[in-house]
Amino acid sequence: MTQSNDLTVKYAAGVKLSATMNMATIVLLQGSAADAKVAGCETLACSNSLREVWDWLDGQIAGAGVAVVAGVDSSMLRFLDIRIPAVDPAQRYRLIQTQAEAMLPLSADQMILAWRTEQGSQGLLCRTVAGRKGLLQPVLAESERVHTVTPEAVGLAAVWKRFGRTAEQQCILLHRREHDFLVALLQDGHLLRSTVVDAEGTDLQNGLPAGLLLQDILTEIESMEAGCEQKLPLFILSESAQDDFLEGLSSQIQAGGWKTEIAFLEDFSGQHCGVESLEAFGLALTAATAGQVDYDFRKAEAMDRPKGTPLNAGTQLRNAIAITIALLAVALGVSYWGAKRDVKLLGRVIAASHDDLTVQQVLDKQAYREMVARARPDFLDMADRIQKCQGGVLLNTLEFEKGKPVKITATSGSYDAAYQFQKELEFQNKNVITKARILEPRLDQQGKKVSFSLTFDYRNFSK
Repeated sequence: MTQSNDLTVKYAAGVKLSATMNMATIVLLQGSAADAKVAGCETLACSNSLREVWDWLDGQIAGAGVAVVAGVDSSMLRFLDIRIPAVDPAQRYRLIQTQAEAMLPLSADQMILAWRTEQGSQGLLCRTVAGRKGLLQPVLAESERVHTVTPEAVGLAAVWKRFGRTAEQQCILLHRREHDFLVALLQDGHLLRSTVVDAEGTDLQNGLPAGLLLQDILTEIESMEAGCEQKLPLFILSESAQDDFLEGLSSQIQAGGWKTEIAFLEDFSGQHCGVESLEAFGLALTAATAGQVDYDFRKAEAMDRPKGTPLNAGTQLRNAIAITIALLAVALGVSYWGAKRDVKLLGRVIAASHDDLTVQQVLDKQAYREMVARARPDFLDMADRIQKCQGGVLLNTLEFEKGKPVKITATSGSYDAAYQFQKELEFQNKNVITKARILEPRLDQQGKKVSFSLTFDYRNFSK
């Protein structure tokens, strides 16, 4: 059964999409995950419909079935750690969505979510990935062809699990690509989070890494390691046994206190699809493996599809309260035995489902929303304080999460203007805004604007 037109042959494909969604790297595997062989590999320009991808696959498999996992570039995604109560799986999505709304400058209908859940000491820890629904719509629309949509770093984790140092329970991977570095935090072969560090073409040539590139890499590594109990081993993936640039980068990262090692995936090099196809190869491995995929955007998309026209939350709550009060009045206005009978009826009504929500679920949902609202900062006060110190700085985004520093991304005309903004935040807001720190300042290609991130503690919200 080796001919490509044999319908019993199992194919699996990984499709790694670029940040602009106009390029796709495809790896096609033939056979089961344990003994899969590369049947084809291609990088091509594609349109929003991804028609070129399907044309290429159809030309390779000649009508055979194929399982497809698509990977979205990590620069388009945001990883969040969200804690929720131990609720029924059907309710988790709404709770995760409510929390994500509080952390990101996106409304629920603008975002698409994927997550994996871990049991924690204080409920459930949901490792969550958020992306803009509009940006991912082209690949999400291909429901008949794409079985799973996930971060491309899931493919990197799959390759590491098969060809790398699986003995390391938790580690950081650094993968050099054509125009950037992909940084991924792994635990037991599973992806916890990933990010992208941009780089100019000249920064990726042999020699020593440029100062700003090195600083950006170190900043991202520190951010990933912040929630870990100890220093993590860091592996820099290499396509050859000897690479002067990566050797120099490894030495400089080691000087910062990390245990760093160049990892040449010798067994992977025999796959004949090239290190530039690393993530696509891993996505294909994931497609060939039966079981649930970490961070499946399809799962949330299915939960988010409308089911008729349900009542809004306010109407549901009013109806629930009216029913409950009416039954309580009956229970209190009759004899003991009548009350006992009607209390049982009240229990049945509370447990009854209306528009897929019980009275108890509506009340629980409203209570959770009130809890989230109380945990939010005084946004108007914080925004007013920032604006008074803004000067010539242009603010882009504002991110905040209970227990963590507030983060701003902004643009200024010079480094001096950025640092003056940092200074004024603390000077004008003593004991309210503290520990202001500038991260990742970088000059644009024209040398006219400085983009930077700034974090600070706001009252007790960041503690």
